Amino acid sequence: MKYPIISMLALSLLLAGCTASTSQNSEQYDKIAEQLAQINQKLDSISQVIEGRNRQPLVIRNAVSRKFSRNQGEAIALAQIPKLSEKPSAEEVKKYIEAIRKASAGQMTFTSEDIQIKMLQEIGPGYLQTVVVPFLDLEKTEQQFFHLNYALPYLVAKDDKDFVLKNILNYPRFAAIALENGWGKEARRDIFNVFENNDFQRHLLCSKIGEIVETPEDRAKLIELYTKGTNTMTLYDTIKTFPDIDMEKIDNEAWENQRFSNSWNHKQYAIRAASRGNLSALEFLIMETRMDDMKSLDRDYTAALRRLTGLPPNADSLMAWFRKNKDRLYFDKEQQRFLVKEETATAPAGNEP
Repeated sequence: MKYPIISMLALSLLLAGCTASTSQNSEQYDKIAEQLAQINQKLDSISQVIEGRNRQPLVIRNAVSRKFSRNQGEAIALAQIPKLSEKPSAEEVKKYIEAIRKASAGQMTFTSEDIQIKMLQEIGPGYLQTVVVPFLDLEKTEQQFFHLNYALPYLVAKDDKDFVLKNILNYPRFAAIALENGWGKEARRDIFNVFENNDFQRHLLCSKIGEIVETPEDRAKLIELYTKGTNTMTLYDTIKTFPDIDMEKIDNEAWENQRFSNSWNHKQYAIRAASRGNLSALEFLIMETRMDDMKSLDRDYTAALRRLTGLPPNADSLMAWFRKNKDRLYFDKEQQRFLVKEETATAPAGNEP
């Protein structure tokens, strides 16, 4: 694909120069031709490196293509890292991890689909205490090794249990690993400590933390973190199972505290609060339809608007309906929607998308 693109580029440049004197532009054309030749040569070299890679070529090619937009040097360096042998020595694993770490040094944005995570997962268990942990220790003085943290569950063996449980506070990523392996109750205090004090690890713990909740104090702490903390939105499913709690109060408190959180989370808190009859949360949801293209809103969002108002998810119609009826709206718990006092509210003329 690169050659047609470059050929078109060259052609467009040449055509653009037709209106000028050939003698005046000959030097410029020579420079352009030279630059295009250099670009083609570089692309050929990159293609040869990637095609010659003996590690899952298709996966690597896809990952490398994504990396070019961030750091071309990083992509090439990762593609050149040799594949591990079938039973690598500790020294070989150490060099392998270091090569990945070095190649990723300039990376500024990260995702859970980064190819480095897959590469590190292939190390497998058996090297945690001797090789992997020293790299985790580097995080105390250097930048966090994002990819190693994400790959870590694949590097822990059952034999590492005692080491993991004793070192949760030293290596907070071990908290989620302990829960995933069913070891949580043996280190519940340390896991709760990480959950309360480590924002980065908290989102990894939300789905499993309920397994080690034992006391009213535990439940109260989780409710407080859900309503006031960060990265706790997915704690909701756990909290709903607690006995003798006021979910309406919790949803309203969470909305008031979290309404200025990140753009995806605060919509979820608003839906939950509006579903309890919170008018300010409903207003927010309707206002957001004017800020976003309705087609870009997810189905849960538009379904919630339809359920709460009884109206089609049309931004103009919803806004007009709300402004007209705001002072007379009330929440009917039986119908689980907002109605207008003493009259049946209908949407103004408007086309449903």
